Amino acid sequence: SQLLAIGSTLSAFDDPDIHSQKPNVLFVSHPQARDPLVEILNAFPSIEWVHTRSAGIDFIASEGLAQSKVHLTNAKGVFSSTLAEYCMMACAYFAKDLPRLMRQKGESKC
Repeated sequence: SQLLAIGSTLSAFDDPDIHSQKPNVLFVSHPQARDPLVEILNAFPSIEWVHTRSAGIDFIASEGLAQSKVHLTNAKGVFSSTLAEYCMMACAYFAKDLPRLMRQKGESKC
């Protein structure tokens, strides 16, 4: 696989070299991607898969997307373990009174 283009409008992808390679995967992250996405899908019928970097798809949901034959995936759950680790750290921070422990460590002569 290779990155063919980055952009938020169809004009960013309107290059004969890109068309000749028949891209089949599109990664979407722009919050205003709904209309450009449909234009890109119409311009590149070779696209089979659209993936969003967010857990939700409401920012790209449209009638045009629903009528397309592409597979749509999202990033649901990708941050679950990181968020769980952060929550456990925050619980320990308050349960152990970390600021007090850091002060005591600074006062220690050992």
